[in-house]
Amino acid sequence: MGWYTVYNIDEDYSFATEKGYCRIGIAMPDMPARGKDCAYQALTAFIDYLHANGVDYIYMQTWSGNNCMVHIAEKMGFEECHRESSVRTVQGKRCDGFSLRLNRDKFRAFSGQFV
Repeated sequence: MGWYTVYNIDEDYSFATEKGYCRIGIAMPDMPARGKDCAYQALTAFIDYLHANGVDYIYMQTWSGNNCMVHIAEKMGFEECHRESSVRTVQGKRCDGFSLRLNRDKFRAFSGQFV
């Protein structure tokens, strides 16, 4: 169905080999699984796990044309915190790369839907 990615980023929102801020992602290439709230439920469980294990700040990163991921992230309470213009090329088109940080209060309100 899909998988998570997780790694650390530094203050400049770049990959960090040492301790940094937690960056998560999800890939769902299985088309029949899409549109059934699977990503929401999986990410909610994963974020709850990270919070329970002491991770306070959680980020996601994507590109400006990834509308499905942006919608999921914003609905769950992630807010844009950093943007770099024209840093990626996707299908021949220049796109912005940006980072989103989880707002815990918005996430709590969202995650209550799955209790």
